[in-house]
Amino acid sequence: MEYLASGALSREHYALVNSVEQAVSPQQADSHLAAEVERIKRKLADRQRLSPAKCYEYLILLLYCVTASTITPSHRDIAFAMTHAVNLAETGETLRQRRTGYIFCASVMQPGDELMLMLVNTIRKDLESKEAARIAAGLDALISLPREDDVVPAVQDSLLKLIGHNSPTIRQRALHTTRLLKVSRSKELASSLTVRLREAHESVVHAALLLVEDLYFRGLFSGQEAAQSACEILRLRVPAQVNSVTVRASLKVMRMTLGGTLSEGLVDDMLQTVLEVLQLTCKASADNLHPTALESFRTLGAFQPSVLARGLRTVGHPLHNIRHLLMAQDATSHYSFLVCLQELHPDVWAGTGEYSIPPILDELDVQAIIRLLDADDAAIRRATHGILYSVDPHILHSFADNLENQLKLGDEHGALRILEVARILEPDGESYARRVGGVLARIEQASKGKGKASVPKRAPIVFEQVVESILVHLKDKGADFAAIFTTTMLGAALLSWRIERSDADAIICGCRTPLPPQDVVCAMAGILQLNPVSIQEALLIAMIRVVVDCDSVPSDSVRDVKELAGLSGRHIRKRCGQYLSLSSDLESLRSRVNMAKSSSLPDFLMAIETAPSTLSSHQSPLAPNPKSITSPRSPTTELPKPASKLRYSAYEPPPVPSLVRQLPPPKRMPSDNSSLSSVSSHSEPQSHSYAKRAEAVQDVDDLLSRTLTAGDLILAAEGMKLNLDRNQPGLARREPLTSSTHPGQEFRFVSLDSPFITEPPSNMLSIDNHSPFAVNDTMSRKPSVDSPFRSEPTPLPKDEFDDDPFKFNASVETEHLPTASNLTEPEFELLWSSITKPKTSGRGWCESSVTEVFEHIRTKGFEMRTVASDTDGSRVRIAFSADGKDVGALRLRTGDDGVCLWGLRCSQPELKAKIETELDI
Repeated sequence: MEYLASGALSREHYALVNSVEQAVSPQQADSHLAAEVERIKRKLADRQRLSPAKCYEYLILLLYCVTASTITPSHRDIAFAMTHAVNLAETGETLRQRRTGYIFCASVMQPGDELMLMLVNTIRKDLESKEAARIAAGLDALISLPREDDVVPAVQDSLLKLIGHNSPTIRQRALHTTRLLKVSRSKELASSLTVRLREAHESVVHAALLLVEDLYFRGLFSGQEAAQSACEILRLRVPAQVNSVTVRASLKVMRMTLGGTLSEGLVDDMLQTVLEVLQLTCKASADNLHPTALESFRTLGAFQPSVLARGLRTVGHPLHNIRHLLMAQDATSHYSFLVCLQELHPDVWAGTGEYSIPPILDELDVQAIIRLLDADDAAIRRATHGILYSVDPHILHSFADNLENQLKLGDEHGALRILEVARILEPDGESYARRVGGVLARIEQASKGKGKASVPKRAPIVFEQVVESILVHLKDKGADFAAIFTTTMLGAALLSWRIERSDADAIICGCRTPLPPQDVVCAMAGILQLNPVSIQEALLIAMIRVVVDCDSVPSDSVRDVKELAGLSGRHIRKRCGQYLSLSSDLESLRSRVNMAKSSSLPDFLMAIETAPSTLSSHQSPLAPNPKSITSPRSPTTELPKPASKLRYSAYEPPPVPSLVRQLPPPKRMPSDNSSLSSVSSHSEPQSHSYAKRAEAVQDVDDLLSRTLTAGDLILAAEGMKLNLDRNQPGLARREPLTSSTHPGQEFRFVSLDSPFITEPPSNMLSIDNHSPFAVNDTMSRKPSVDSPFRSEPTPLPKDEFDDDPFKFNASVETEHLPTASNLTEPEFELLWSSITKPKTSGRGWCESSVTEVFEHIRTKGFEMRTVASDTDGSRVRIAFSADGKDVGALRLRTGDDGVCLWGLRCSQPELKAKIETELDI
C-alpha cells in the first residue's frame, strides 16, 4: 500500500508499520519496535523542538509499539512519556490531541501515580468547560483511569451538575460516571434521578435505572421509591416500547425491590403491571419468545406464591401465552418454554399447592416434558431435570435409578446423563461424591490382562468429559462444597476400591483442595491390603513422602503397615520396614528429603534408599518365627516370613568364598559336551569372581532378593562343583553340598524352563505314538536355545519344581475335579519339555478360579488328558489336542489373590493364541 493511501500519521509511522509487517519472526519485529521506542525517547528529551503535534504523533507511535509487540516493549517501557501525555491533555491544540493524552494516561498510568493529581485538575477543568466535546472527553477519562479515592471529592460536585446538562449525551455519561465512581451524595442524587427517570430519552432513563439499582444495593435509595419509579416507566413505555432495554431494566429493578418491605397495594400494582407487559410482549412476538417475556417470567417468579395466586384469579394464567412453544419442532422453542416454566413456583401451575389453582398443563403437555429428558441438547435436559424435581423429587430419583441400571462398562454418555441428574439430586458434597464414586465404579474398564508378561486387553483410560463435568460442577458450587467432596472421595467408604481409578485420581487432583497430611497417610494405609503388590509399593513410597509433613506419625498407619508386613513377601516387607524406620524419626527423614536433588520421585527414592529397613519380629505379629541365617561377615538378622502368602520357598544363601576354595576339583561326565568342558576349564577364575560377588553382599535380605541371571547360575554351579550322577546317563541329579567347616548346609538353585531347556532322559516313560500327545525322539532331543552353555538333556526331578508357580506336589482326593483320561506325570513333563518353538509359550493370570477355567476349557471341544494326582481343585496339569494335530500343555494353579495362574506351551502359535483367548475369562 502506498503512503498516501495508508492513513499513516507520518513517514516514520509508515516505515515502522512496514518493517514490523515484513519481519520474518516475532523476535525481529520486537527488535524494530524496541529501536523505535529508543528513538522516540531521544526525540521527547528535546523539549525545545517538541510541538504538540509531534508529541501527539510520538504518543500514537508508542501505543502502537506496545500493542504490536509480542514480549517487549511493554507499558512500563514507555512510562517515560507519561509527563508529555499529561501536558498534552492540558495544552493540546485540538480535541484529538487532548483525547490522545487521556488515552495514553489511561493505558499506561498505574494506581498511585504521582501525576494523577495533575491529571485530575485537568479533568476538572474540562468538566467545568462550556464545550460539550471537552466535557465528554473528561468524563471518558474519568471512566477509563484507575480508581482513586482522592478523585471522587474533586469531581463529584461537577458530576451532579452535569446530570442536569442540556445535552442528553452528557447526562447519560454523567450518570454512568457517577455510578462507576460510587458517588455517595444521596440527597442530591435522589432529586436528580427522579427527574431523569421521567424524561423521554431512553438512553438517559436506562442509565438512571442502572444508577438506581446501584444506589439501592448500597442502601442510598429506598425500595418503595425505586419500585414506584419502575412501575411508572413501564406504564409510560408499554406497549409502544415494549421490547426496549429500558423496559427490561425496569423489570429488573422491580424484581430487585420485591425482596424488601413494600406495601401490599404497591405489590398488587406491580403484579398487574408485569402481567400486562407479559401479555403485550407475547402478542407482539407470537412465533418466538422475546427477552422481555423471559424477564417478565423472572419477575413473576420473584413474587410470593400466595401473592401470585391471588393475582392470577383476575387475570389469565401467563403459561397460556407460551404453551404453543412446547409443541413446536425446534429446540429453541422448547428451551424457551422450559426456562419460563422453571421461573414459576410449581404450586401455581402443577395443581399441587394449597391455592386451588388447577393444573395448567394437560396430559399431552406433561408427556412432551417427559420426552425432553432424552433430548439431544444438554441445556434442555438440565432444565427438564429442575422442573421435574421441583414438582416431585421421586420422579427424578426413579429416572436416575433407571439410568444407573442401564449403565455399562465404558459408557461415558450414560455416565454424563447420570451426573447431570446428580447436580440436582445431590445438594451436598458428600452425597455427590458417593454418587460420582458409584458411577465411576460402573463405567471404568477394568484392566483384565494375561499376566505380568502380557499386554492387557484394554488399559484403563480417563473419561475426559466425565472428569470435566464433575470439575465444572465443583467450581460452580464453591470451595466448601469441593472440600467436602474431596474429603469424601478420600474417605474409607470410597477408597475401599482398588486403586485402578484413573478418573477418581484426576478429579481429586483437579479439585486442588488442601487436606491434612495425617488424613492422607491414614487413607492410603487403610487400602494397602486391598491392592496388588505393585500398587502397595507405590502407596508405601507415597506414605513415606507425605508423612514428612506430619507433626506425628498416625498410629493407624503404623498398625496397618505392620499387618501388611506380616502378610507380604520379602520386597513389600522391606518397604514396610522402610516406612516404620523412617517414620520413627521424622527429623532425620526431613533432612534426607531436603538433601534430595529435587522433589521428583527418582531423587526422592535415592534419598530414602540409603535408609535401613528396620522390621523386627515384634513389628509383624502375624509373621511366624523367622529362620536364622548366619553369615561370617554379618551379624544374625531376623526377618518375618509369612506362612500363608509366600509363593516360593526361599533359597539358601550362596556359598562363602572360603567354602568354594576348599572344594575338590570338579568331575566330568563322559557324556559332557564341549561347551560344558569349556566352562569347567575356567572354573577357577569364575569361582573367585563369584566369591568376590558373594563377599560384596552384606545384607542377607538384599542377597536373597537380588535377581539371578543365567550366567550367575552357571558360575554358581561351576563354583560349587556340582556333582552329576554318572549312574544314569543323561539325567542330572542334584546332591547337597557340604563342607567340614559348614556342616549341614545345603545349596539349592532355581530351575529355569528357558533359555536352558534340556531334553528328557532317555529312560523316561514313552507315550503312545498314536496319541495326539506323542512326541518323537527327534523333537525331544532338539535343544530349545542355541546357547553357549548347552549341556546334555537333564530334566530335574519333581522336587526341583517346588519354587515354580506352575509346578507342585499333589497328594489329595480326586473327587473335586472331573478328569479326562489320566496322564502320568513323566508323560506330561516329556510333552512340556518337547515344545520349544519360538512364540509358543506364555504365562498369565485370569480372575476365575482353577475349577472354572478347567471346566471352561473342557467345553471348547479339545481332546484333554490330565495328570492323575492334580485333582485338588487348586492345581491342574492338562495335555490337550486340537483336531488330532496340534498339541499343547497347560499348567493351572491358584494364586495368592484367589486368581488362576497359568502357564502354556503349544506346538503352534495359532493354537497358543486360541487358548489364550479362552483363558481370558
